[in-house]
Amino acid sequence: MGRYRGPRLRIIRRLGDLPLFTKKKPHIASKRLPLGHPVRKIKRRPSIYGLRLLAKQRCCYSYGLRDYQLKNYIKKARNAQGDPIKNLIFLLESRLDSKIYRSGIVSTMAAARQLITHGHVLVDNIKITIPSYSCNESQILDYKNTKLTSELIEKIKLSFNPIYVLEYYAIKL
Repeated sequence: MGRYRGPRLRIIRRLGDLPLFTKKKPHIASKRLPLGHPVRKIKRRPSIYGLRLLAKQRCCYSYGLRDYQLKNYIKKARNAQGDPIKNLIFLLESRLDSKIYRSGIVSTMAAARQLITHGHVLVDNIKITIPSYSCNESQILDYKNTKLTSELIEKIKLSFNPIYVLEYYAIKL
């Protein structure tokens, strides 16, 4: 499955801050243009279509999806009972790469995808190499016992803050 491998800072400058996409920050410096260079034109207000396109692109780049994958998730969310927006968020957050990212082991969604495709993640003691695998709440996520995963788990233990976990579950209820 293909994914975006191009320049990430260019996307961030166009779409704004995407914490799932990358941790890099663009260097924004206000430079005065030298004499003789044209002044930048004033941007017009984007149309409704433009705003929706930006929202769709932000979602696709954040979760590492292609357009057709997002369309399929939207169809599933519309067909399910309840609020379609909440259903869409639930479907996107139930993906395996999203669960790995939210656990705090990796810093970006791309790193979570790499960890999964390299076979370091087990779901109910079965190796899963598909980042879009949909996880249930009852399934147990585990990691292969290798040097890399043991280093990652030590990193988690150092950065673990139980207050954030309690706040997350308090908001969820």
